Amino acid sequence: SWGAQDFLSVLWWKGYALYITFVHMPRHYSSELALGYAIVDLLSQAHGQELMHELHGLRLPSQEKACVVEWCRDHQGLEVLVRRFRNNNVMHPSVAEIHKPLLFCNGMATSMPQPTRKVFCPKPRAVHL
Repeated sequence: SWGAQDFLSVLWWKGYALYITFVHMPRHYSSELALGYAIVDLLSQAHGQELMHELHGLRLPSQEKACVVEWCRDHQGLEVLVRRFRNNNVMHPSVAEIHKPLLFCNGMATSMPQPTRKVFCPKPRAVHL
């Protein structure tokens, strides 16, 4: 199953390493299978539109389906994404790092800000494959 590091490799290969600010590829907690989508934030709207054009329809290695890229209208920008995820259950200390969003500054990984409230442990759910 593809993960955030695999997806980041594609973004870096496409030349976006210095423009990425946020990547999150949600996975099921128990099976660790990717849920089939990623959330990406880049430094500018122009970079985002360019990346959308490059990725839409791209077939990733060992994947049956091609990428479908959509512009998210609900959560725009790094500040909004950090605010959305910093207090999310995915940030609980018991959750493995592969489930957590990644922040970047100048192409280098950086830490998510500390939560502003208590973060609860996610509840286990059944796997429907």
